[in-house]
Amino acid sequence: MKFNNKKITSILFFLLVELHVCLDSILQDRSHLVVTKLLPNLILLAYTIQNRELIKFEKKFIYFILSLSLILFGDVCLLFPKYLSLGLLVYIVAQFIYSYIFFNKRNHSYVRLAIFLVYGILTGVLFLPKVNSNVLIPVIIYIVALMTMGYSVFSNTEKHFFLLKIGAILFIFSDTLLGYIRLNQIIYPIWNPIILLTYYSAQFGLILGSLNDEKR
Repeated sequence: MKFNNKKITSILFFLLVELHVCLDSILQDRSHLVVTKLLPNLILLAYTIQNRELIKFEKKFIYFILSLSLILFGDVCLLFPKYLSLGLLVYIVAQFIYSYIFFNKRNHSYVRLAIFLVYGILTGVLFLPKVNSNVLIPVIIYIVALMTMGYSVFSNTEKHFFLLKIGAILFIFSDTLLGYIRLNQIIYPIWNPIILLTYYSAQFGLILGSLNDEKR
């Protein structure tokens, strides 16, 4: 099946996201969620490969593929608590690769840098005292990687990067909410679907926002 039509790909992507969200709320065995967890991002990977000529960031196609592949592996790891550290490490690498892809060195801004720096510090102050010492260093590095990705995305100031920026905001929001919920052991059915929906929407925004419109 070819994933070279943006509208069809988008519909299929969000249908698969809804499927995973529904099954996530029903199934207790996390191993049964591996396939549905991977499918939405596999769709994005296939679409990126088939539309590589539309990528706005020149000569960085291979880095998109590498980052998405790492994220797929990280998604599986994070389904199982015993692989949390490995999943976090993989996500750190993926975020730094995203940062490399998106950073526009011609649009450096101390104001934008200060915004992400302050947000990162506040996140650290809020989260780190409750983080298990075994993963404290990886969590600190991940916060840095996430803020670096956000700053890199917002270094692209042109209007056609709007969807990309929405993706970065949703990624930061989703991970912040996930950290807050888990560290405070908040059990409420609505939060997990929100985290999943914002996470997948973030990936959608980052990938589709990196591609020019199809000329067809």
